[in-house]
Amino acid sequence: MSKNDIYRGHFQITAWDESTYITFAEGGKQTHAKITQQYDGEITGDANVNYLMTYLNDDHAFFVGYEVINIFISQLKGTITLQHIGEYQNHIASSNFTIVVDAGTGDFKNVTGQGFFKTTDNGQANYELSLSIPAK
Repeated sequence: MSKNDIYRGHFQITAWDESTYITFAEGGKQTHAKITQQYDGEITGDANVNYLMTYLNDDHAFFVGYEVINIFISQLKGTITLQHIGEYQNHIASSNFTIVVDAGTGDFKNVTGQGFFKTTDNGQANYELSLSIPAK
């Protein structure tokens, strides 16, 4: 029997290190961004994120990547890994993500789920994460 719940809150970007690895003659570029984040709300913890980004121009990009969250929910703790597919446009980033199956640790081993985020202001974003946590 699994417990299915939806968790909401926000995260704050605490560091962003982005480097360009290819530029295109007609504009655009591809970059690798290394990011750290702090989660608050129904989930707390910190995260390390790696995105590969393709910019069409300075205001429009697509990104994919992985995020490892050191996650705490009530008395539960461990890690989960999210696989992201997202877009940045008009100063707003959004992503849909799924949990990488069998990559969880601690109380989040064998967890499945999915969710999304959308940025607000000042390096913050609102998230929603639906988790299926197997009963012990």
